[in-house]
Amino acid sequence: MPNPSSDPLDHLPLKPQDFHILWVLARGDLHGYGIMKSVEDKTRGRVTLEIGSLYRLLNRLLEGGLVTDAPAPSDETDARRRYYGLTPLGRSVLEAEARRLEEVVEAVRRDRILGGAAGS
Repeated sequence: MPNPSSDPLDHLPLKPQDFHILWVLARGDLHGYGIMKSVEDKTRGRVTLEIGSLYRLLNRLLEGGLVTDAPAPSDETDARRRYYGLTPLGRSVLEAEARRLEEVVEAVRRDRILGGAAGS
């Protein structure tokens, strides 16, 4: 397996599903189903992750060093659940992608495609 880059900018732009997974993991470690439900909740149902593709996405994020295996909480009753957490690199990539998206939205507003531009 190739050594993932430690420069957050080398991981941009993120695929939308990756962004949403990192976003929910920024609040704390979760198991796969918890990630899936949290993404759905945070996006008010506009983004849904299919269970079949979720684990493929998580494996790619693990290989990229953005996500890591995390210990299950002490109150976890299902030993089969695998928990995932955000790595420091994953947090840096998430922050860099959020800044990139913010810049895109600001540019779109300047072009008056969205409301809210300064002086409009």
